[in-house]
Formats: sequence, structure tokens, C-alpha cells
Amino acid sequence: MTTVAIFVDIQNVYYTVREAYGRNFDYNKFWARVTANREVIKAVCYAIDRGDQKQREFQNILRAIGFDVKSWIHRITAALWITQ
Repeated sequence: MTTVAIFVDIQNVYYTVREAYGRNFDYNKFWARVTANREVIKAVCYAIDRGDQKQREFQNILRAIGFDVKSWIHRITAALWITQ
């Protein structure tokens, strides 16, 4: 049996599909297509954690599909350059 590893950048997929096609990405259909007749050795989705309930619910759906969801808090830091 063929093996497959799946890695998804959630924000990138969301915005690309929305802007290019005006639609939402169907992770269930995606999973069914890429895993058909294949053994999944790893499936990871990467997301920025905004801390809201709707996002947590979506991530739980991804977990139920079979993905391991990795999230992190995105912090913007500014560097202060002082010239003398």
C-alpha cells in the first residue's frame, strides 16, 4: 500500500481558495481524495491561534477528520533601531 504524509497551512489554504474561487475548502473531500487506497503516516494542519471559540471548533473538526492540529500564537514584534 502506498503511504502519504499530509501537511496543510490552514490560513494559506483558506485565503487562497476564498480569493481564487470564492469558496470554502472542503477538508473532508480533500481527506477522502488524498487518502484513498493510501496509508496515512502523518497528517498535520498548521494554524495561527487567535483564541476564539469558532476557530477551536473548526480545529476540533480537523482533528475528527484525522489531522493533528499544530497552532501557535502569532505575535508581531517590532525592533527599535537607535542610531547615534
